[in-house]
Amino acid sequence: MFERFRRIRLLYVVLAVLLLVGLLPLVVAGTLVSRRSADELRAIEGRYQAQLVQGKARQIELYGQRYRDVVTGLARAFEIAGGIHSLTDAGSDQRLQRTLQDDPNLIALAICPVKGEIHRAFQPDLIRKEEVDQRITDVLARMSSREVIVGRPQIIRSAQEMGLTIAAPVMDGDQIVAAVVAVVSFQEAFKTVQSSSTKSSREMLEAGLPVVFVVDQNGKAVAHPDAAVAFAERPMTDLKVVEDWLESGSQIQTALAPFTLEREGKSISMLGSYATAELDHNALLGVIAIHQGKFEDAIEHLLRALALTHFYPRAHFNLGVALARLGWWDRAIKAFEVCSQMYPRMIGAYRYLSVIHQRLGHPTEALLYRNRLRDLLAQAKEAGIKLNTDASTAPELPEHPAPEPAAEPLT
Repeated sequence: MFERFRRIRLLYVVLAVLLLVGLLPLVVAGTLVSRRSADELRAIEGRYQAQLVQGKARQIELYGQRYRDVVTGLARAFEIAGGIHSLTDAGSDQRLQRTLQDDPNLIALAICPVKGEIHRAFQPDLIRKEEVDQRITDVLARMSSREVIVGRPQIIRSAQEMGLTIAAPVMDGDQIVAAVVAVVSFQEAFKTVQSSSTKSSREMLEAGLPVVFVVDQNGKAVAHPDAAVAFAERPMTDLKVVEDWLESGSQIQTALAPFTLEREGKSISMLGSYATAELDHNALLGVIAIHQGKFEDAIEHLLRALALTHFYPRAHFNLGVALARLGWWDRAIKAFEVCSQMYPRMIGAYRYLSVIHQRLGHPTEALLYRNRLRDLLAQAKEAGIKLNTDASTAPELPEHPAPEPAAEPLT
């Protein structure tokens, strides 16, 4: 009986060892694979966010380049023909009108000699003659060389549509003898930011979907999923991601920026990204994408970007903002200090550093950074430099820090 009991107990031990040897590697491998899959999914999400705005910016650039080529081609054709004398022929205005019929995106086309009558054709159901003449006057006032001029997208009031004005000079040697001016529909840009969903932009944000819109160099909306926002040319500078784009302009191809949106007395954590569409060196548009997100996600994406290129002051600043919004003070201080070392004129970093040190009960350090901020503002004022960041506004910081992960995000 005792011998039989020993055999049964030995069998259990052998089975347990076999199960352990067989299943443990599977469990370990499954855990590693799941972690790797999660990392890959987060990496894909970050790449998608950057590619989303980059792709739409390139679409807008290509659309603008297409009509730059059309206007420039007409101007060069007149130069080869020896001027615009052919427009004095009977039927020239009808030929211009047929050109508009062949391309529905061309709202108006005008040939403007320095001396003589302006020849124009336009779509009367989309734009009035007075609006065409006003746009011609505005763009010709800026023409002084052989360069093509691209104006900012503006609302066509008679049709409630955005239009882009492009002009190219017709040269005779070094003299401008005429100009070709086109008013082009900006509806293609609206298509790039429109979503297949019928939800409003607010409903899309609440559903966790990204909202994409386009702003000009003044921070005003020129294309938006809610068309009324663009038609009203509403300033979007209340969104920090728009301010970031205005500060960086074409210097940064694309970037991620965490910020807070105030709505109905509540602070909502948002993730933003931006890219620049260059229609002309004096006509830059910002393609902005925003969606509700977590600062933890922003930190992960920013650290991934810094792993590719460490010398990126704006990324260090945005990382500091995300860390500060979570109340992770020591780590935020490190990020802001690195940012200020790389770019000593980043006044936002000094603002955060002074407020955080004051919060932590470090009056000496807080005073040091306040003095640096004051000196920097004084230098900027003396040099006549206008700074976009409002140094008088205190940064938004939480009352209580969020729980921190065990691993340090900064190394």
